[in-house]
Amino acid sequence: MTTPRIKVPTLFDGDWDSVLICTYGADLAFYERDLWRQLERARNRIVLADGKQVARKLIDPEGRAQLRQVNRTYVLAPMRIDRAAHAKLILLLREDRGLLAVGSGNLGMTGYASQGECFTTYRWATEEPEHLNAFIAAKDFVTAILDRRLVDEVIGPRVQQAWRDAPWIYGKATDTSWPVRHNLDRPLLDQFIEMIGDRHVDELVVHAPFYDRQCRALNDLLKRVAPGRIQVLLQERITSVDPKRLARILATSPCAVDVRSVEANEPGTYLHAKFIIARTNGGDVCLQGSPNLSSPALLEVSAPPESRRWWGVAPELSRR
Repeated sequence: MTTPRIKVPTLFDGDWDSVLICTYGADLAFYERDLWRQLERARNRIVLADGKQVARKLIDPEGRAQLRQVNRTYVLAPMRIDRAAHAKLILLLREDRGLLAVGSGNLGMTGYASQGECFTTYRWATEEPEHLNAFIAAKDFVTAILDRRLVDEVIGPRVQQAWRDAPWIYGKATDTSWPVRHNLDRPLLDQFIEMIGDRHVDELVVHAPFYDRQCRALNDLLKRVAPGRIQVLLQERITSVDPKRLARILATSPCAVDVRSVEANEPGTYLHAKFIIARTNGGDVCLQGSPNLSSPALLEVSAPPESRRWWGVAPELSRR
């Protein structure tokens, strides 16, 4: 009996000139085996990945032997930093259109074809220019990586070629909203609070596969948002959180608490999606992307460039 081949999402379909992927973990064998036919028309292909994760993959002789295209038909750019380079985005560009996906999935079959991930997609075309700000934010994020010398200088010309392939990405912001955010300069929690403004949060809904050991991020979130109710979604026996510490934080919060067990429709799916939703009578604010409920993801900013400490997460931040 043969196992049916899993179909990779059709997100990459199209005649693109440049493809830039930013990821924490990089399954390069998956990239070369399963995505290659959809990307082979692109002249410029770049993969930015966490340096430590890349090293673990390439140090394995068996895994390395499977690779045929790395640094030949696409460029692999390990980010040399002290902590995790956790950002996850897909940027597809050409002169007359673009596609941007920001979310929780790493480069790999699970990250790109699983029920357990969440991505927000943006499209740009001459007749559909309303998402330009998202693309400008992604460009600025990648440019900041280069400016802080977190990758080899040889990557610079490749990235510049990507911008030349899509000159519209240099356009002027259409308004003051920035749907794609990062924590290079400001903590994500600060930006989340700013988006909520002076509205009262009736309910806060949170899900993440990882919490920091002391649940500090959740504690700060509750104190600063002061919701009337919080709904905590946990995947039973899988979510990485200290249950006693979590119970203590929730017990000391003055809001109503609802802890629920969640699972995907497909049994055995690991729910890797991360999101925080603030429900208000003036609309909802959603922080979605790669940040877990942890201090580095939500409460901290990057250190000065010379120290090479950075925690970019490039999440989706929307107000509805």
